[in-house]
Amino acid sequence: MVFAAWEKTGRGEDAFWSVADPYSEDDLPEDIDWSGRRVWRRCVRDPRSLLRLAANPFMLHMIYQVWRRGRALPRNRGDLFAMFIDRLLEREHLVVKQAGTNTWVRTDVAERLLGGLAGVAMSMQLHVRLFTQGNAVEEGTDLGVLTVLARRDVARLLGSGEGSALAKIAEDATILESVGEHRVRFRHQLLQEYFTASALRQLVAEERLRAERLWPAERWWQRTGWEEAAVLCAGLYANDCTQVIRWLKEDQPEVAAQCILESGAEIADREALLRELHDAWLPRMTDIEREPMPEARAAVGLALGRLELDDRKGVGLGPDGLPDIDWVEIPGGEFLYQDGERRTCAPFRIARYPITHTQFQAFLTAEDGYEDDRWWAGFDEPVRSEPTEAQWPIANHPRETVTWFEAMAFCAWLGRRLGVTVQGLAIRLPTEWEWERAARGTDGRIYPWGRNYRPGYANIDETSGAAGPHFLGQTSPVGVYPEGASPNGLLDLAGNVYEWCLNEYSDPGQVGRGGFESRVLRGGSWIDNRRFARAVRRNGLYPSLRYGNSGFRILCGAPHPLSTDSLVTGL
Repeated sequence: MVFAAWEKTGRGEDAFWSVADPYSEDDLPEDIDWSGRRVWRRCVRDPRSLLRLAANPFMLHMIYQVWRRGRALPRNRGDLFAMFIDRLLEREHLVVKQAGTNTWVRTDVAERLLGGLAGVAMSMQLHVRLFTQGNAVEEGTDLGVLTVLARRDVARLLGSGEGSALAKIAEDATILESVGEHRVRFRHQLLQEYFTASALRQLVAEERLRAERLWPAERWWQRTGWEEAAVLCAGLYANDCTQVIRWLKEDQPEVAAQCILESGAEIADREALLRELHDAWLPRMTDIEREPMPEARAAVGLALGRLELDDRKGVGLGPDGLPDIDWVEIPGGEFLYQDGERRTCAPFRIARYPITHTQFQAFLTAEDGYEDDRWWAGFDEPVRSEPTEAQWPIANHPRETVTWFEAMAFCAWLGRRLGVTVQGLAIRLPTEWEWERAARGTDGRIYPWGRNYRPGYANIDETSGAAGPHFLGQTSPVGVYPEGASPNGLLDLAGNVYEWCLNEYSDPGQVGRGGFESRVLRGGSWIDNRRFARAVRRNGLYPSLRYGNSGFRILCGAPHPLSTDSLVTGL
C-alpha cells in the first residue's frame, strides 16, 4: 500500500529506501496517511525488518531462493534463516535430497558445521557482552563491528582436526567471510545472531543459563546486545516459545514481551501465559521496594503496555469500550496559588493519570469520534487536521503529540458518551488554577510531593542541572513514579508529559474555545529539567502545535462560566 502510493509520485525505488525522514512532509506522498507513515517507519527504517533485509543484495537473493522453493516465506525470522542456511549448504552439497522423495536432509558434515558455527557465534557474542558490560547499548547500535575472531580461534571452535576445513566450507557457502588475512566474521550480522540463537536455544532447553547472566540484575533494563538473539531463539521454538518467555519472565520482562510480539512463534496456551505475565509484572511496576530504580519500573510497564496487559483502573478502556477514568475528588475551598495568592475553587474531579495512548486511540477509531463534526464546534475556523501518530504508541503511556484543539474535542466526545451533560457537568480541560490546586494541594508546595526536588520522583531529565542520575529519554507508563504523588493521590503531575490547560497563556481569564492565542501547558516533561517540573511553572504553546512531550489530563466539573462549553455540552 505504502510503496504503491510512493510509485504514483514517479519517484524511484532508491529514494523510497533512502528517504531521510518518513515523517517529513517534503518527502511523503500526500495520500499516505498517518497509519501509512507508521507502516513505512516500521518496514523501511527498522534495520531488522524483512523489507530492510531485502535492500541488501545478498539477503534479497536468499529471500528469493527460499521463496522460490515453496512460493512462500516462513512465519518468523528464525525459520527464515534456517532455510537460508540450508539453501547455502545445498549449494555445497551438504544438504541433499533423499532418493525417491522430496525430503531434503543435512549431512553429518553439515550438522557438525552448524553446531560449530553456533559455538563461534556465541564466542563472538560473549566478546560483545564483555565489551559492553556495565554500559547501555543504544537502540540501533550496530554490534557487528565488534564481532570478529581470529581465524585460528574459529578453526578451534569448529573442531580440532577438521576445524580449518569446516571454516573453508563456511566461507565457500558465504556464511563466514575473511577480514584481512587472519580474521573471520559472519557475512551478515543477522547470520551471527541466528547462530547465537541456536546456541542459546540449547542452553535454555538444558537449563544451563539464567537470563540474569545476560542481563545483570542491578541494571537488567539496559540493552546488552543479547536482545535480538533472544527474539530469534524464541522463533526457533516455532510451535510454542513458552519456555523462552518463562526463561525471561523474571529477569527481562521487556525482552520477553518483544519475543511474543516479534519472534513469530506460537504459544500453546497464550491466554494462560499472558495471565501469568500479568500477575508477575503488574505489582512490580509500582513496587518501589522490589524495583527502586524508575528505569526498571518503566521497563516492566513498557512490557505490560506493549502486550496490552495493564488493566489498572484509569489506564485503559472499560467494558463499554470507552476510556476508563479513575476520578479523584478535589474538595473545594481555599488554596495557595502561584507566589502566595489565596484563591478558592469549587470542588471538582480530575483524572488520576494523563489520558493514555489506548484511551485517545478509542476517540480516533470510534465511528462518532475524531471525524464527527460535533466535537469541533465553537472554534473560530476549522482546526481539525489529520491526527499525527504518537511518538510512543504504547497502550499505557500518556498520549502525546496532541494539539489543544484535539484535547478539547476528546473532552467533548467523552462527555457526551458518558452522559455527564445530563448532570449539568462537563468533561473538559482544567484551568491552570484548577490544575495547580490538584498538583500543589492547599499548602503551596513547589512539587506535588513537597518543597524540594527528589531524585527518582518524576520522569524528567535529572542529568540536566545535576538534579539526579535518572533520564529515561522518553515517556513512561503512567503511574510508575508512585513517590511523586500529589496530596490527593494524583500521579505524573511533574514530568512525563506537559498537560494542556483550558485557558490562554497571556490572558488567563480567557477560557473559550475560540481564538488561536497560546494556551497554557503545565507540569514539565520527560525531556525537561527540574525547573520546568515545578507545579508553579507556567508554559504556553500555540493550540495548533503538537510535540512528543505534550499531552493532557481531563477534569469533570461544572462548565466554566466564561467558556463556550455549552456549544458542545448542550448538544
